[in-house]
Amino acid sequence: MSNRLGHRFTTKESLIIALLALALIGMCFYRFIYKPTQEEIDSYDTTELEEEYEQQQLIATRIKQMRDEMSEEDEVTDSRISVYSNQKNELNALNDILASATDFKVSFEAPTAEGDLVRRNARITFYAASYYTAEEIIKDINNCDYLCIIRDMTIQPSVGYSNTTLDNGTVQASLNVVFYETLYGASDEYGIED
Repeated sequence: MSNRLGHRFTTKESLIIALLALALIGMCFYRFIYKPTQEEIDSYDTTELEEEYEQQQLIATRIKQMRDEMSEEDEVTDSRISVYSNQKNELNALNDILASATDFKVSFEAPTAEGDLVRRNARITFYAASYYTAEEIIKDINNCDYLCIIRDMTIQPSVGYSNTTLDNGTVQASLNVVFYETLYGASDEYGIED
């Protein structure tokens, strides 16, 4: 009887064992790493993410179109700079403009002055029955009788409403608007922060 532990493998045997070991490693890799990873990747449903991405692209495109329309508008507005304090009239104008919204909230910050120019920041949030209604409201605010600039705006499908898109359903809009007034001819400067 020969000693099996002391057996030296021939080159051919070593090559066959190496190929078998590589095949075993490859099968283990495929079975325990590659296949479970592929199954996990396949189990993810990206349809919802793709729809949300398309929705966000649509929102971005429409907001850009609105901004372009507002900046390129050839029509001269009848906006005028009012004498301080015109907040009541501005609020009445916003109330009239926002009448077509389903709900809205307007909050003003304390006015600030630089020389004779007074800035009054307003935060406006409203819900509209459709994107197109929201677009008209924003255009009306931009063309308000009282001089103002829309600094920032967002429009999105309203949270809490199922299957709402910009084309179909309630949307929420948020605006940061600055109203301008003048101290020239003002009877007092009460409430202005420096």
